[in-house]
Amino acid sequence: MFEGIKALSHLCHSSIVITQNAFHDAYKALALAASTSNTGTSLFHQPLGDNSHITRKLKISLNESFLILNIPKPEEDVITLKNLPSPELVKERFKILFEANDKKIGGSFYLQSKVFRAYERIEKEREWRKSLGDKEEDEEDEE
Repeated sequence: MFEGIKALSHLCHSSIVITQNAFHDAYKALALAASTSNTGTSLFHQPLGDNSHITRKLKISLNESFLILNIPKPEEDVITLKNLPSPELVKERFKILFEANDKKIGGSFYLQSKVFRAYERIEKEREWRKSLGDKEEDEEDEE
């Protein structure tokens, strides 16, 4: 009887060790893939000229911001000041969605905060692009 219990406990212990090692290896592989990738692990972090320093700071990508505010992404792969959506369009979409999700009328504070973060992200991108000034336009003229 004790041999059966001993065998069962050995089997359980072996299963736990194998599972633990599998999770450890999977985590290492994921960490390596994330560190060598430009895009991270999120589906929204796709290379669209997304500035990782702004994305890291605000914890929202430019692509995700376009999706939340229902703004079409620029046709080009690289974002420039010229092909960012107009400030009027961004502000209009922000106001509509922000007011629609007002908690006073039964909306969601969480969704309202996502709308605000999306608006903030696009505006930070615009500010950053403006701070580049003529550098961006000079590079386009050379091509």
